[in-house]
Amino acid sequence: RQENGPELTNDQILWIDGNNLPTATTNGTITNAPLKGSLKVTKTGINASILLKDAQFTLYKEDKVTPVAQAVTDANGVAQFNDLKVGIYYLKETKAPKGYTLNTTETKVVVTDESIIEVTYKDTPIVLNISKKAIGGEAELQGAVFKIYEKGDVTKTAVDSWTSNGAVHRVMNGALEVGKTYVLTEMTAPSGYGYMADQEFTVNQDGSITLAPSATAEKSGQTLIVRDRKIALKISKQDAAVPGVELPNAILGIYDKNGID
Repeated sequence: RQENGPELTNDQILWIDGNNLPTATTNGTITNAPLKGSLKVTKTGINASILLKDAQFTLYKEDKVTPVAQAVTDANGVAQFNDLKVGIYYLKETKAPKGYTLNTTETKVVVTDESIIEVTYKDTPIVLNISKKAIGGEAELQGAVFKIYEKGDVTKTAVDSWTSNGAVHRVMNGALEVGKTYVLTEMTAPSGYGYMADQEFTVNQDGSITLAPSATAEKSGQTLIVRDRKIALKISKQDAAVPGVELPNAILGIYDKNGID
């Protein structure tokens, strides 16, 4: 049958076995519409029931370099690629959703017909723990107030904040993004302790943590250990006329700015 035309008669068809040869010369045009397939990508957490939005996927040509199209997962965790010509492609996740690591799996996609090819990608949550201890101690300290904000944010808006309670703190799910650098700052030190310096760290694509060269925190797997130094003050009472000679029996007091000892 001609496209958008009448059905062909036997006289217009050249049969393979030679039968029913046409009795007259007939000109006609046959147009073949190209086959186009589709690709459906579903993005989940480790638990398949957790559907992740805002994951970016890029589809590349067979050379794995030339991009063909990009798609971002919706609220149902689905990214759709349509009108794909027959051929070989490669699919990569190029941006992870907030709070998750980047899945570096490279998936070969072969389009041969108009069917929908379905692929599922799973991401692992970013895990970061913060441990607060004294210098030289192993017990967790209580009463330190912390916040984490993205480096370069002039407002220093907290992506997570907490007060240490004697247990290791796990940073809030969804707070961190791969490829970004953050600052951990101590806003209030525990009673009797000094403040730690700000700690910068970067979240890598696999969720691991890289500390800035200036950071003093200790890293153990996915846990950062930050320490405070106890406040120590030594007072010496000496004879003004004979420097170096300690004077006994002086009664001294220390008061805060409000006059409270």
